Amino acid sequence: MIVDKEQIVRKREEKAMFKEKMFNAELADEVSQIPDDITKEPGMEQAFAEMYQILKHCDQEITSCIPDKFMQMLKKYRDPDWSGELDFSKSLSNMKLLDKTMNLIHLVYRDFLCSESERKELIEEGKRVAAENGEIYLTESLYDMMDLMD
Repeated sequence: MIVDKEQIVRKREEKAMFKEKMFNAELADEVSQIPDDITKEPGMEQAFAEMYQILKHCDQEITSCIPDKFMQMLKKYRDPDWSGELDFSKSLSNMKLLDKTMNLIHLVYRDFLCSESERKELIEEGKRVAAENGEIYLTESLYDMMDLMD
């Protein structure tokens, strides 16, 4: 196979153009300047931080029903730098909470605060609503979660 110089030069130019189109150094520089806190979507660590703060602001009647192990889990796995938009001068329903925090509040109520009969009703209602929306309602309790995270 005979390859002439023009073909080699053309192939090198094509590769260079391809690399230039695939990797734009200026754009890469711009992206690297975007702060992580702008691009990072809040996850469970942030929800744990919000839930921890909420429970710390509850009265003794509520906190006495919450297992110490659950509070330790929240404290261990929370994002210590997350403050969210918690305003304890407002009721929970008027606070701007993460969706994951709202889910945790539901689970805390279901697993630690309500009666066993109400817990069963909440699970059945959750299953029904999830099925209507084509979703799956997780019936595992927070006790199961605590055991997994040990």
